[in-house]
Amino acid sequence: ELDDNSLELKYQPKANLRMREKISVEALVRWPSAHQHKIDTFLLIELSEEFGLIEQLTMQVVNKVFQDVHQWEQQEEQVIVWINLSAQLLSLEHLPQLLSRALQVWNISATSIGFEITESAFIQNIEHTTELLFQLKNCGFQLAIDDFGTGYSSLAYLRRFPINEIKIDKMFVQGMTTSIQDKQIVQSIIDLGHNFGLNVVAEGVEDEISLAMLEQMECDGIQGYLFAYPMPFEEIIPWHQKNK
Repeated sequence: ELDDNSLELKYQPKANLRMREKISVEALVRWPSAHQHKIDTFLLIELSEEFGLIEQLTMQVVNKVFQDVHQWEQQEEQVIVWINLSAQLLSLEHLPQLLSRALQVWNISATSIGFEITESAFIQNIEHTTELLFQLKNCGFQLAIDDFGTGYSSLAYLRRFPINEIKIDKMFVQGMTTSIQDKQIVQSIIDLGHNFGLNVVAEGVEDEISLAMLEQMECDGIQGYLFAYPMPFEEIIPWHQKNK
């Protein structure tokens, strides 16, 4: 499926609770829906890493996203797309060069693209990861820490890395309506992010009570089924026009 470029991409919007005009989405790779065998996305990523195909998979996703961003820009629509980078991919010395070349091919600005990196990815080779993130930042890309709060050295990451955004892990977000501890963790992460001048997004928001709590906590953005399900490229702009 990697060789014939038939993997599907869906985009899940993020709601910016302060600037509702801005369109920001996360790119999610999916196994082809028409395929007779169904493979979960987590397993697809795991197998790609195990068999040395993660670079091929990621560059397929990158090129498809960049193509879609180019089409949006042709329609005079400004859409920021976030792409997940795996831990294994961060070990590639030539990653910034690959991504810069793709920008030139599709003639888009790096400011339209963000990369989400999980906390676990930082632990493997912290010196190399730091250098790589600064290279990506210098290219003009935005950077986010995904699943924030589940790692061991969150504070150190915020001090050391050139991050624009942190995403609160959905485990805490979905637990905060019934757990005082989870609510305190979410509030602490929001305050911490703001103290560092970062945008803070809550993942896994699925009910109105959680949304109201996050607004009260002054969270910058949300992502989850309450706001929007992942959708194909052609549905993003009509969806945004309808939900302004």
